[in-house]
Amino acid sequence: MSKTEIQYRWRIMWLGHWATTGHHCTEEQIRREHSEAIRIDDSRRELRIADTFDERKNVMSPVYSFAKQPAREIK
Repeated sequence: MSKTEIQYRWRIMWLGHWATTGHHCTEEQIRREHSEAIRIDDSRRELRIADTFDERKNVMSPVYSFAKQPAREIK
């Protein structure tokens, strides 16, 4: 069963100035290095994390399904 991970971009103190992270991460991840971090609420995203290989494969299969279809004829 997959789980959902909530991620945000963050405002952090970097070399004496406030800066926005260029990547998303969870609160737990950001607090390891930046206890002062401020969450940017509008940047929220939910990531589904697959627990098994079969779950990952099932999530990815629609992405590649177009490559399995024969090309259409132009009339």
